[in-house]
Amino acid sequence: MIKKLFKKIAYLPELFRKYKVLRNQDLLNDKVSAKELEQYLYACNGIGRHRGYLRSLREGMCVDNNGDPIPWYTYPVIDQLAKWDFSNCEIFEFGCGNSTQWWAQRARSVVSVESTADWYQKIMDSKILPDNVTPILVRTDEGERQAALDRYVGILDQYGKFDVIVIDGEAENRTRYASARAAIPHLKTNGMIILDNSDWLPETCQLLRDAGLIEIDYCGNGPLNTHAETTSLFLGKDFQVRPLNAIHPGYTIGGLQLVWG
Repeated sequence: MIKKLFKKIAYLPELFRKYKVLRNQDLLNDKVSAKELEQYLYACNGIGRHRGYLRSLREGMCVDNNGDPIPWYTYPVIDQLAKWDFSNCEIFEFGCGNSTQWWAQRARSVVSVESTADWYQKIMDSKILPDNVTPILVRTDEGERQAALDRYVGILDQYGKFDVIVIDGEAENRTRYASARAAIPHLKTNGMIILDNSDWLPETCQLLRDAGLIEIDYCGNGPLNTHAETTSLFLGKDFQVRPLNAIHPGYTIGGLQLVWG
């Protein structure tokens, strides 16, 4: 009994901190009713628990509610991609991490180029990448900066064409613009380019649209971030949706499971 009492007393400072957070976010003012607060928190719970946002914060990594790796894209685009069949696809991505594991579980092969030596070594030491992944380190902190970034982008020219090319990773000195320009001739006509943080890259989006690719923007929250952003898909002229399941698009995470016909 005394132990339980001490535990409750020890929790009081944390409880007060939570109260301060709600107060500072104007969720405890007179204009917010108890019902509104309850619905607001239910909506937050959809991201925080169902999608694994809270778990991502605790682990400092992009993971879902089960602790499985997910890309650092927006949740809406992760949901969409997770419903499509990439089992026969070859993937190239700028930026190596949890997205690499996520793609490796779904695709035939993944080539992933990373620019940070410490992060690359951490991934290699952890031995988390399966055999269908080819990780490549192209350091951008050695020698002249722009030349290093050019080598990073140029690694794509050592390969042929891909079904999916992910443009993430380095962004300094218009590197994602250069990555997109390099990606266009390496994309299959039925392929797709994924551009992360596309809301910050209007010229890169224009470049891809001018190349005849169809742009679909997925705006919203994502793991670890406190702000909304956009991840965009750019589809080739022959792109076809290949659903994983006969019932498509299926239920969304945290959504209502209704059947309307």
